Amino acid sequence: MLRNTTVTHVITTYQKSGTLGGKLTRIQETKKREYCVFYEEDPPERIEAIRFFNSHGARVYCEMNIPPEIQIIPIDQANEYLRQNPVRRQWDGLYFSGANEIGDADLDRLRHLPDLIRLKIFSRKISDEGVKHLIHLQKLECICLYSDEVTPVCLDTLRELPKLRMIDMQRCPKISQRAFMSAVATFKNDPEVYPPYQPCERALRARRNPGKSFVQRPRPEGFRSVNYTMSSSGTLPPELFEKDDIWNLLILGPNACELPPTIGNLRQLRELCVQSCDLSSLPETFGCLTFLERLRLYNNRLRELPPSFENLTALFEINLDNNNLLQFPPALLKLRALEKLRMVSNGITEIPEEIQNLQELRSLSLGDNQIASLPESISKLPHLNYLGIQRNPIKELPRVIWSMPSLITLNLSGSGIIELPPEAHQIPNLIYYNSNRVSEHLKRNSPPT
Repeated sequence: MLRNTTVTHVITTYQKSGTLGGKLTRIQETKKREYCVFYEEDPPERIEAIRFFNSHGARVYCEMNIPPEIQIIPIDQANEYLRQNPVRRQWDGLYFSGANEIGDADLDRLRHLPDLIRLKIFSRKISDEGVKHLIHLQKLECICLYSDEVTPVCLDTLRELPKLRMIDMQRCPKISQRAFMSAVATFKNDPEVYPPYQPCERALRARRNPGKSFVQRPRPEGFRSVNYTMSSSGTLPPELFEKDDIWNLLILGPNACELPPTIGNLRQLRELCVQSCDLSSLPETFGCLTFLERLRLYNNRLRELPPSFENLTALFEINLDNNNLLQFPPALLKLRALEKLRMVSNGITEIPEEIQNLQELRSLSLGDNQIASLPESISKLPHLNYLGIQRNPIKELPRVIWSMPSLITLNLSGSGIIELPPEAHQIPNLIYYNSNRVSEHLKRNSPPT
């Protein structure tokens, strides 16, 4: 699939107004529409379930779909229709972190949220009994479950979910990768799968490659952490860059902006995020940010990086997802301290041999590009733990990749690879779209349990 060199952004924001409504703003290209949304009152059991999950550290996401038939009529008529026809609130996402772990009985409340599409649970207390409550979620499409207690028995419940298309159980130590793939091979929709790690092999590789942990420096007294949301004018206030006292800076869309040359004045800056701002270029003075350690420039329109970018030698982490990069930026190859690099959803066609210069690299994410092959030199990255090349037209990998001593996770889902060599079993966590083929591969090549 060819990727367009221009990106059309559809940006939706929602502002709650009372308990039964709010204002939804949708911007597509230069067209902006503001809807006044009204909701029906939820039943008491549903309200209690939401309150319980919120009080236990969960994040609950409400779907903000506007009926298609009113998106093409004048906005006044559309809002009158929404006022006279309140809609039922659709809770489509529920994410539990590990901060306040829930138990099996708590998941019984899921029966009151049958419209959930995405569910993420990180909890050491959930067992097969708790997973049985997921049977009420017949619309569920994506499940991420990390638990120390679930066994292969829970896969029988997941098999009964008719719309399931993605399963992530990477941290479920009581389920072997072999048992997981054998069960998933019987699922109806051939879902995209993220199988459990092989814990023994993963621990062995971690001992071989302990790596260095990045230490988050405390913000010194007198320095600021600034979050700035773009105004409709699309310009950043000059006073933002007058004083070099900013430690962390977040610039958030939905409106477009360009970084001024005065960005180079922030020489003490350690973390910078410019997200969803239609950013098309970086000024040459960007290279003055020599203390920068984390950089996130995702959901923009960057086609290249300035040559001065190579001066950012303190960078530890870079995220350039969802831009318009058509080649691997040469300046990145000079950043010898880089440990995490993401360039998902660009138009990159080739990885240079000089990738081996990034000797500290631990994680390399290159999914959703146009990469047809990988250089053998990528195997000379001694600390690489994660390599993501999903949804690229790659049909074959260099054989040396299968024997990389530190590689734990290799993501090949949706790629052009149709056969796995016998050496593939040496990768502890192989993510592959066609679960049937992987299951057969594991049966042939996995060592006996």
